[in-house]
Formats: sequence, C-alpha cells, structure tokens
Amino acid sequence: MTKGSRVLITTSDDRLFGAIHPFLESLGLEVVRPGNDKSVPAKVPEAVLVDVRGLDADALDAALEPYPSSTRVVVLMSSAEAVPSFVASGVHDFVCEGDDPQAVALRLWMASRPAPGPGLSLEVRRLVRHDMRNPLAVILGQCEILTIELGGPLTDHHRRSVGAIERQTEHLHALVDHLAGLLDDHW
Repeated sequence: MTKGSRVLITTSDDRLFGAIHPFLESLGLEVVRPGNDKSVPAKVPEAVLVDVRGLDADALDAALEPYPSSTRVVVLMSSAEAVPSFVASGVHDFVCEGDDPQAVALRLWMASRPAPGPGLSLEVRRLVRHDMRNPLAVILGQCEILTIELGGPLTDHHRRSVGAIERQTEHLHALVDHLAGLLDDHW
C-alpha cells in the first residue's frame, strides 16, 4: 500500500461517509472531506469520490473540473443509466446509490493504487482468486456439515450461530468476488 495515499470524499451524505470512512482508514488510506467551501485540499488526493446525485449538467462539469488528471475520479450516481455521459470526462470508475458501502470503499481503494507491473498483478489476482476464496469454501463446507447434523443434533443457539457464520462468510465471499472483478478491470 502506498504510504500516505489520500482519498477525498465529496458528499454531504453523512450516512454514506460514516459507512465507508472507517473501512478506508482500515485499509491505510488518509480520508479527507472538504469543508463548506468545497475546495480541493493542498495535497492532491490519489482518488476522489464525487457525489453527482441530483446535479444538472453545468453543476456536474463544475464538480469534476477541479481535479488534476493524476487524480482518479470515482463518481457516485443515482443509477447506472448516466454512465455513458461520463466516459469522455476522465472518470475512472462509477458507483451507484445503494451499492454496498464496503464495495464503494474497495473501489476507492483500487482507484488510489498505482497500477503495478504485470508480474505483480498476476500474483495479486491469483492470491484473491485462489488463496482468499479457498478458506471461505472450507468454512461454508464445515457449516453445511454442521447444519445437516452429521456430528449430532445442534441446539437452537448453535443453529443460529452456524447461520450467522454462513451469512457473514457468504458476504465476505461476495466482497472477494467484487475485489477480483475490480482487479480484472484495474489491471
């Protein structure tokens, strides 16, 4: 991870900011939110999430204008229907309102990363596709064995616990799949 990578989040949506901010910090990113003047900070961010929900065409151009070409812009939209209008405006990636906040954070993290050399990209993709998915498959398999009660009957409490483990593992599996897709798109 690039030490000191900075991500700027330009949204007035406190709920969204609160959901993705801790996750981005856990990934080692410095998260910045502009003040009321909406100015770009002195240290140029590697990536920026620009909230364009509800903006007209002029406001949209103004929202995307202040960032240098070295900053990768991720646009937050109301729906994916507007994607074609951003293709020529130097936008790196798109997220939609209602997307999982962790998936939004992963997209920002990926946007903040410099593209590695070809050997590293293959190693990272192999790690995500194989080394991260296999343990999840083992956990799900063990949960299934417990659920069908091969080792004996489960109490209601144990059944709920196994269900929670399955749900969280499936969620993590979906995030790993999403990350794998981002890696394919990015590298």
